[in-house]
Amino acid sequence: METENDEVKGYFDGQSMVGNDGDLYPIPPNYSSKCNLVYGDELSMINADNGCQMFKQVKQAKRSRFIAEIIIDGGGDKVADHDDKTYRILNSCISFWKLKDGDRVAIVTSKNYDSEWCSVEYKID
Repeated sequence: METENDEVKGYFDGQSMVGNDGDLYPIPPNYSSKCNLVYGDELSMINADNGCQMFKQVKQAKRSRFIAEIIIDGGGDKVADHDDKTYRILNSCISFWKLKDGDRVAIVTSKNYDSEWCSVEYKID
């Protein structure tokens, strides 16, 4: 039996892939965290006939790296604070690094886009 795959291209918005077709495609959080995806990274998604979706990073957006401190924001969420700007962090990153209030981390953000999201490269002991 022959299967046919559909490919959609797009960019990462901090949580999902925004497809060139305008639709949002949820990215598995462990993939986003593991690959340190940042806003603007170009992605490709293969949507196989069997319902499986496979994502691939096609091109990285230019990146900025900072040292930030984990703080609790007004909504009770853990965020990375750098120079009075806070960045949201995927829960999978928070869990993987076991981040708590006051921890220092190396974060990666998009250099060319003003994004509210960051990825955590590593925790500073």
